[in-house]
Amino acid sequence: MYAVIFEIKSAGDTVGLWTRSPKIVLVAEEYIRYDLWGRALIDEIGQDAFGRLCARSRLLKDVVGYQVNSGRLP
Repeated sequence: MYAVIFEIKSAGDTVGLWTRSPKIVLVAEEYIRYDLWGRALIDEIGQDAFGRLCARSRLLKDVVGYQVNSGRLP
């Protein structure tokens, strides 16, 4: 197993990692699932409805890391 994990920040800075560690590969797989799940939910119910759900539910906000004031996922 291999994984390449990276992030491109708004300022253009990048951070990356290449690994063969099964534990890190698993974390990367779970992160991708989480990201896809969150995006699918927002696409289905809409950004405003998702923001209202997160504003009412501390657990949901904490689980997805939603930033209510900015209206976006981290």
